Amino acid sequence: MTEEIDQLKKLNSKLDILIALQMVEEKPKNLKEKIKLLNDLGAETSEIASILGITSSHAAKERSLLKKKNG
Repeated sequence: MTEEIDQLKKLNSKLDILIALQMVEEKPKNLKEKIKLLNDLGAETSEIASILGITSSHAAKERSLLKKKNG
């Protein structure tokens, strides 16, 4: 039962991200802007990588740079 609840929570999180992306009027033009948007929407590193077709290490690096910049 707990595993099913965890799966439903993950699915709900992904749906929230998709809905938020649909509501964004100005779409980000470059990769860094896209990563920032997905990060701000609460996407995990692996989700960002999967959505953008990049490696998880690349997504993690960019997220780390965002954290340092916003510091």
